[in-house]
Amino acid sequence: MQKRRKNPPNSPAPERPFIKGQLWQLIDPTKFVQIGHVGRLLVSHRTLIPSLRRSLSRSTLTSIADLQRFLTTNQAVLVESTS
Repeated sequence: MQKRRKNPPNSPAPERPFIKGQLWQLIDPTKFVQIGHVGRLLVSHRTLIPSLRRSLSRSTLTSIADLQRFLTTNQAVLVESTS
C-alpha cells in the first residue's frame, strides 16, 4: 500500500497572496490596510486612516483566509505593492 501525499506531485505551488508592504484601499476611500509580516498561516496588518496621520489599530494578527475574506467583502483594491 502506498502512502498518500498531501499535495499531488503535479499540483502547482500555492501563491502567496500577500507580500510585506502591500497597501489595500477599502471601499471607504479614507481607509487602507497595510500588510506587515506574512507567515505560512498568519498575516500581520494594520488599518490606516491617512487623514488622521496614524493607524486606527496596532498591528493585528489574522489568518490569511480571514483577511482575504475581509478584503473581498470590503471590495478592497491593491494600491501599492513592493514586488
